Amino acid sequence: MADTFQEATFGFRFLCLSEPELSSLRQLMPAVRLTVRPRAAGFVVSFDLPESFDLESLCSFIADSGVDARTYSVWISVICSGDQGGVEVPAHVLKVMRRTSGGVDISFASCLGDAPSEST
Repeated sequence: MADTFQEATFGFRFLCLSEPELSSLRQLMPAVRLTVRPRAAGFVVSFDLPESFDLESLCSFIADSGVDARTYSVWISVICSGDQGGVEVPAHVLKVMRRTSGGVDISFASCLGDAPSEST
């Protein structure tokens, strides 16, 4: 049987922040590495959710800025070598989901390689 792998990463994403909101987020979370992509409607901003993540800063930003809950989410990305399986969501990520009341987006990519040939 071939070796299999699965990798899951957990992050957070805002879909449409204004420049002042982005600046405020940077000030509240200076130690967090943000990935920022400009779009016509605002900035898409994402960052990883390590176990040591400071949830209070994120919650403060969401409450103070009044960002619409439909425009942010926990982002779960799964890459695996099979076409089935499951992912256990860590407790700290579940806590982020509960406290922020935003969405949950899941990306699943399977790297299956070549399909075995069938003999006739």
